Amino acid sequence: MTGESLRYEELEKNASKVLLITFVRIVFFSAILFITVLYQLKQKTFFNTDSVLPLYVLLVTAFALNAVYLMVFNQAQKRWQATAFLFAFDTAFISLLIYITGIQHSIFLFLYLVNIILCGFIFQRKGALLLSLFTSASFSFLLILAPEIQGQTLYFAVGLNNLAFFAVAFLSGYLSELLNFMGSEIQIQKKDIKELQDVNKIIVENISSGLITVSQDFHVVLCNKAAEKILGVSQPIIGQSVESIFPNISDLILKRT
Repeated sequence: MTGESLRYEELEKNASKVLLITFVRIVFFSAILFITVLYQLKQKTFFNTDSVLPLYVLLVTAFALNAVYLMVFNQAQKRWQATAFLFAFDTAFISLLIYITGIQHSIFLFLYLVNIILCGFIFQRKGALLLSLFTSASFSFLLILAPEIQGQTLYFAVGLNNLAFFAVAFLSGYLSELLNFMGSEIQIQKKDIKELQDVNKIIVENISSGLITVSQDFHVVLCNKAAEKILGVSQPIIGQSVESIFPNISDLILKRT
């Protein structure tokens, strides 16, 4: 397996993860839209009238950006900057969402952690920690803007949430690296097994003695060239019943066992 083929496999594996995360992202955006419409209809005090339009504009922008990303996915997934930009945009999106719905009692704060976890699965610890740093700066700025959060409450909120951001980033990145390592080890083991199978096949095909291997239901699963020559067959017999080659041999085998 060449280095080029390994890189291709890595890109394909990463592409499937990015697609899954993009799907999760769109699901969250759809859920936010549904919650917004529901609360606007049932709980009109949930949003200020002035904040509804910016919220819809924000959601439309998010959907449009992800739609464009999916349209050029084959090119975009080969450039890490495009995927990284989406995670940074999600942080900005969540920050604006929290600001619009109210900083002190926003129900969307957990989305910061979800975004960091998803980033960790793509960019491992380094990417997740960088995103957590950006998230920390964004959230801290939001808290500074909130006039109702002052003094020790402000320090406590900043410290506790920042600790959660970096802890989640470290753990999700570490888990992603561990899973990638295990996947690489499995691929190496598969490669070694394939090489051993190829060597075994070459040996079996080139020995001068005839060799036939049968399954438990007495069907041929392996027959080398020497065995075919001894039996005088011109076509492969793999898959055929042993009885068709050696009549009554199964009875003899069963009597000896």
